[in-house]
Amino acid sequence: MENYLFHGSLVSTQRILYTASDFARENLLHLQETGTLQANNPHKCSRDKLASFLFFLVEDGEGKLEYEGNTYKLKKNDCVFIDCSHPYAHYTSEKNLWKLKWAHFNGPTMTQIYEKFLTRSNSPVFATKDISSFIQLLDKLYLTSQLESFTRDMEIQEQLSTLLTIIMHNGWNEHSETVKGKKAKNVLLIKEYIDSYYTDKLSLEVLANKFYINKSYLARQFKQQYDTTINEYILQKRITHAKQLLRFTDKTIKSIAKESGFSDTNYFSRIFKMVEKHSPKEFRNYW
Repeated sequence: MENYLFHGSLVSTQRILYTASDFARENLLHLQETGTLQANNPHKCSRDKLASFLFFLVEDGEGKLEYEGNTYKLKKNDCVFIDCSHPYAHYTSEKNLWKLKWAHFNGPTMTQIYEKFLTRSNSPVFATKDISSFIQLLDKLYLTSQLESFTRDMEIQEQLSTLLTIIMHNGWNEHSETVKGKKAKNVLLIKEYIDSYYTDKLSLEVLANKFYINKSYLARQFKQQYDTTINEYILQKRITHAKQLLRFTDKTIKSIAKESGFSDTNYFSRIFKMVEKHSPKEFRNYW
């Protein structure tokens, strides 16, 4: 860990360069660098093939990001989340010099997490109405990285996990083209209907007919929005309900199967074991 304060003709920065433990690099989300930058003059920063993921926010001013063949205009309250193994460049505007906060980090599952983010956001750039949450978290990360504590890497893991959660929430719920407006509302209504009636005879076909929506379109929109198919979601709700009955009642397996939306007990037992790796009876005994 090193704390650098730099004032130059192009930028003024205050940053922490952090070297995580071997354990953290192999097993945890781990910090590489975090800090604040104030542009003093127009400049451009370009990098490529970094084993790192970068999140930064525009605290003030304006600029641009070049990434994956696209150019994005950035303004105050815009956020950027990119995979730095790909070429990228960012630069402040000439007239309205920007101030940034950022964190470089990595982890053993970050590639998959980033892919998940892109399927939901469709863009590495998103605006947020709650910039204070990001600022507070990045400030906390900056302070935590300076602590002399044997739990420091675990605390950093927790904070980076929280950062990813609010990135996913802001980038997906408010700004993804796949979940805007009437489309999102229609799919949400169907999800809420499933939540209430998952023990009924439900399927993609039944729901498409009930809500007068094309079956293929509904399947695609539901998958984009909730990262699972409708049939998988119905099954998840039914299995969860069955687990509750197995643990907290003395009802028979046959009765539980029926109450959870399965008309055939043998089919229920087979599906339950496929999902939970134990039969319903074994699950009840274990718990």
